[in-house]
Parts: sequence; structure tokens; C-alpha cells
Amino acid sequence: MKMGQGNQNWDPESLSQEFLAKAEACRQYLREVKPKLHLVRSYGFIHDEALAELQIFNSLHGSTFLASRHDLLAGLRSLLESEVPKEPEVLDFERFKIVRRNIIENLISRFERDG
Repeated sequence: MKMGQGNQNWDPESLSQEFLAKAEACRQYLREVKPKLHLVRSYGFIHDEALAELQIFNSLHGSTFLASRHDLLAGLRSLLESEVPKEPEVLDFERFKIVRRNIIENLISRFERDG
């Protein structure tokens, strides 16, 4: 989604819907991956990556962070610095933390660029 230049084109509702759709896609993907975890090792990485994405997109959907680009960037930086919540389903917590950090950093880059 292209947010355009400056806050005059900022659309919190559209962004919230984007994050909701991504969270739902992660939920669906996890349902598909879980039964395969014992079959192929690489599914462990895919599983933890989808969990990290789900956690982030779920926290952003409908969030007050979406009021402005400035608020979203501040919220993302806060997520980056906060303690990573332990998800019981995570297979490799260190990998999960790295993937989570990368996702947040990519979102920060995206919204700094779009600004």
C-alpha cells in the first residue's frame, strides 16, 4: 500500500485493515504449517516467522499508533525496544526475536521512506 507523501494522505483505517489482513493471513498460514512441523525442519523457521508477524500485525491493527505516521514510527520504535513477549508456541525464541526485530525494522524503513 502506498501511503503517499506527508500526513495529508495518511489513512489510519486503510492501514489498520492492511495489518488485520496480514494478521489473518498469518493465522491461516500457521494452521497450514503446524501439521507439517514434524516432517521438515525448515517449517520451524517458517512457523516462528509467521508467529512473529502475527504478533506484530495483531498489535498494530486498530492501534492508537495508527493516528499519524509520527505515532506509528514512535510505536514501532517502542516495540523494537520493549521486551519480547514469550509466545508459548515459539519453537526457537532466539530466532523468533531476530525475525521479530527484522520485521519491525522493515516496517520502520517503509514508513520513514513513505514520509
